[in-house]
Amino acid sequence: KIMLDLLCNGNSFIRIVRNESATPIELLCLNYDDVQILTQNNYLYYQVDKGDTYDSADILHFKLITQDGITGLSPITQNAAAINWGMDVEEFGRKFFTNGASMSGVLETARSLSTEALDRLRNSFSESYSGLKNSSKTAVLEEGLTFKPISVSAEQAQFLASRTFSIEEVSRIFNVPPHLLKDLSRSSFNNIEQQGAEFVIYSLMPYISKIEEEFNLKLYKKSELGKAFVEFNVMGLLRGSVNDRSNFYKSMFGIGVMSINEIRRKENMNAIEGGDEHFMPLNMTTLKNIENASS
Repeated sequence: KIMLDLLCNGNSFIRIVRNESATPIELLCLNYDDVQILTQNNYLYYQVDKGDTYDSADILHFKLITQDGITGLSPITQNAAAINWGMDVEEFGRKFFTNGASMSGVLETARSLSTEALDRLRNSFSESYSGLKNSSKTAVLEEGLTFKPISVSAEQAQFLASRTFSIEEVSRIFNVPPHLLKDLSRSSFNNIEQQGAEFVIYSLMPYISKIEEEFNLKLYKKSELGKAFVEFNVMGLLRGSVNDRSNFYKSMFGIGVMSINEIRRKENMNAIEGGDEHFMPLNMTTLKNIENASS
């Protein structure tokens, strides 16, 4: 809900329900259209569904880039032209192939036809030979009619490049790698893993940071700061290949940072007896001990 409203409207709201001691006990997602932001004497207030008004401390307000520091800008509104262009390309493609990838044609005859006869002839020909299912049929013409198609060049028919461009536009708007939108034209076996890590770092983390900061600012009392906090664990999304993980765990275990069971938990494996011990090499010591030994 938070991300849906953020990406569509640039703002997302959650109401904090507190008990008598002002401790949060419930979080209620609010519909974007039901919330109106009010300002009075340099203070922010939020009116919900034209009814109750809440102080800023009781509303979690997540917002994207903003011009006034209060209301976020909608990515869809700001990029409406690019999005509409992509929709137009989709509509063009649908109609283009529905008509058998052919723009139109000309029926010629030496006879003089009435308006009704022309309409009847046009409709009859379209029903029999237009569309993909009729694109391979052989036209049978009567009464001295000849058909001259208006052909489309290969360059004109290759509008798929426009579809690729529309994917790139959506990718830019929402900062999503093209391969996650099923465009693998610039991806390979060697870089797909790196692109996945970049998605977490450059696409998700800006949103995650905004959400974490708002939660930590309004959910905890001053006495709880530094003791309790909200933090998203994205380590699962950054897991590399088996070889990369193996080298990482080996390094962390070798310097005593991680135990066997900590490594096993990250790999969704059960703990083992004695696996909580931390180990360090015996041939290592501190610089201070070396100085004392040499003196």
